[in-house]
Amino acid sequence: VNSVKVTSCHFSLDGKLLTSGGHDKEAILWYTDTLKPKSTLEEHSVLITDVRFSPSMPRLATSSFNKTVSLGC
Repeated sequence: VNSVKVTSCHFSLDGKLLTSGGHDKEAILWYTDTLKPKSTLEEHSVLITDVRFSPSMPRLATSSFNKTVSLGC
């Protein structure tokens, strides 16, 4: 269980994954059926402000407080 302050979360289009991002500077992908983490993305040096799955392809975008954006697969 993630005890860090979460600032954003978003479900994948098929509902199989949930991503969360927040003050720990990590975007965590969770399996929705087991609530276990699939993977962790550590692309930002400051807190994450938003996480979004692409509606048209299997890609995740994250943004952070320092106005940077990261695209993950």
